[in-house]
Amino acid sequence: MRRGELGGLQCSCVDWVNSQVHVKRSLYQRKLQTPKTKNSVRVINIGPDLVQVLKERRAKQNERKLKAGGEWNKLDLVFCQDNGRPLDMDRIYHRDFHRVLKKAGLRGIPMHGLRHTFAALLIAAGHNPKYLQHQMGHGSVQITLDLYGHLYDEANREAAKKTEAFYKAESKKAVERIAEASKDAAGMEGADGLLKCATNRHNHKEKGLAMLANPLILLGGRCGIRTHDL
Repeated sequence: MRRGELGGLQCSCVDWVNSQVHVKRSLYQRKLQTPKTKNSVRVINIGPDLVQVLKERRAKQNERKLKAGGEWNKLDLVFCQDNGRPLDMDRIYHRDFHRVLKKAGLRGIPMHGLRHTFAALLIAAGHNPKYLQHQMGHGSVQITLDLYGHLYDEANREAAKKTEAFYKAESKKAVERIAEASKDAAGMEGADGLLKCATNRHNHKEKGLAMLANPLILLGGRCGIRTHDL
């Protein structure tokens, strides 16, 4: 979320049941307004840990609200001063945010950098560009790719490694099934045993060849096996 969206987030916009945040307002010069574009009005999915943090914050906020009495601001903001009034987001950025970074031993970054970190985490978790576009509130998926396309290159390389590892594991299982079937059939006697052995070998050979051929099909190359041969 943009810092204005965080400052303008109202408690009524947090969906506790479905673990979502509805971005409908933005804070600018301590006044609520509609977000800068229609795509900025969106629904952001949040995890259970963050939901719990927000619930705890809400509970403490209710305590302050009781103490403030009639002085409590009616905007019902998630992030606010002790009297419920809007935060000064410039002050948060220039003073409080950098103080927290320094205390944590982190290098100084713009507050907006947290938004980029969120995008990078979504990509690393395997989410597609269209989902990222909606979560970030971009006007088009092209904007998303222009900003974060270089991160997808690395994610795609990791995906290729995982795909190859998966097929290697499945191919190994297929070969083991073929060997097991041959071993079982070898103990049978007579013509019936030979027939069952041949049938088992054929069935498992089909599965094994299909599994071994799939990686080549994914690469778009010829695997040297015709479909009616399998």
